[in-house]
Amino acid sequence: MYIVQDFGHVLPTYSTAEVKNQVALAVNQTRQQSRRSPLSRLDLPEADGAACSMAQADKLGTTPIRNLAERATVLTYTSLHPEMLPRQTTHAVDSRNLRSFSVGTCFSRSVTYPTGVYWVVLTLE
Repeated sequence: MYIVQDFGHVLPTYSTAEVKNQVALAVNQTRQQSRRSPLSRLDLPEADGAACSMAQADKLGTTPIRNLAERATVLTYTSLHPEMLPRQTTHAVDSRNLRSFSVGTCFSRSVTYPTGVYWVVLTLE
């Protein structure tokens, strides 16, 4: 008799809009926990392209990201759980001088993430 235990699990598959909504909800929940006012969500069309440029380069710093950083604070990260912000983003999201934010995302595989990951660009203004 053999007993086998399967440790594998499948992560949910989200559309780009669902990932953006989950990140946006996490941003404003973080703001609420810090007793800050919610931020307005903007749509930057180039943010998704910037996120995909990170995936293609397999790194967080790319030319499109640097271009976005010329006009806003830009946070970049990868995540398997878009409903959770990385701890290091909390301080930036809590800033009292912010008025708005945008989210760009791209799900992609890379050498570093062969099974795929969400590449996220969060701009704060």
